[in-house]
Amino acid sequence: MAITQTVDIPANRRLTIQEPDYVGECPECAKHRDPETGELRFNAVTLAALQETSDIMSGKKMVK
Repeated sequence: MAITQTVDIPANRRLTIQEPDYVGECPECAKHRDPETGELRFNAVTLAALQETSDIMSGKKMVK
């Protein structure tokens, strides 16, 4: 599902922007998805860091 946003601009023209809607995902992560497949385009180190951050925020992993 995509979010469609219409913005009024001068001279009675309209610009329609469609962005992918990844429910429950941070906007920064959504920017790094392949527009056609929806796969994340990160290297292994970045993916591991994102997973660790997610685990910490959800309480699955405790930090000192």
